[in-house]
Amino acid sequence: MKRERLSEIMAAEYQMDDEEFRKVIRNTVMPNPNVTNEHITAFLVLAKEYEMNPFSEQIHAFPHRNGIKLIVGYDGYIQVANRQPTYEGFELTEDFNDKDDLIRVGCQIFRSDRKHN
Repeated sequence: MKRERLSEIMAAEYQMDDEEFRKVIRNTVMPNPNVTNEHITAFLVLAKEYEMNPFSEQIHAFPHRNGIKLIVGYDGYIQVANRQPTYEGFELTEDFNDKDDLIRVGCQIFRSDRKHN
């Protein structure tokens, strides 16, 4: 019995064939010429594991040395948090320097099963 590739499974979710899906990933999400099939697979594993849409900026692939670095974006973290029954929201804090440049953003996440002040 032939086992389906992860890209075939994910392509089917978007009603695409495997070759088309991998080409779209390679040309839109990971346009770095040094990207390998292994990089694409690592990206898809992370997207699938956390149920993130690779086309909606929930997960990113940035050029890094001779390949890519995988980063979960703000939208991805919010999606994961919203799936948790104990999630009660978040609060952002921003810090600026004396020239009014943004230098840091903090995020405090609230859960119903933990006390917070």
